[in-house]
Amino acid sequence: MRKMFARSIILMLFAIALTAGAAFANEGAMQNHWGAKRAAVKKVIAALNLTGAQKAQMRAVAGKYRPEMKPLLKNMRVERKKLGELMNAGKIDDDAIRAQVGKVSSIGADLAVKRAHEISDLKAVLTPEQMQTLKDSKLKPGIVLMLVAQHHKKR
Repeated sequence: MRKMFARSIILMLFAIALTAGAAFANEGAMQNHWGAKRAAVKKVIAALNLTGAQKAQMRAVAGKYRPEMKPLLKNMRVERKKLGELMNAGKIDDDAIRAQVGKVSSIGADLAVKRAHEISDLKAVLTPEQMQTLKDSKLKPGIVLMLVAQHHKKR
């Protein structure tokens, strides 16, 4: 009996060790993935070779939309938190969850429209050659442009 117990303990410890090793490996892979994405974005931003005037224009565009986006983002966090609370409540209220999803969806739609306008304004700052460089990259142009605007608004 003791041998079986000892074997099961050893097997359990072995399984835990394997699981922990896999978790650390996955964490490293995710860090490498995001590190590679970050490096790719930096490479595209460098390839755009933005002038000082373009950087200033992008800062202005980001500044123009910031006052409109900030309350929407705050409201989105609040409404998503409420949705999470409804979903984890002891008693599930289908109608309340559907109503809350509608609120979150509506805010998401407003954010998407604002971001589309911001991306359009950011694209207008670029020359045709820079737009082609952006299109040739395997990254989504809108994300790169928003990151460029964020990067340059901090300086």
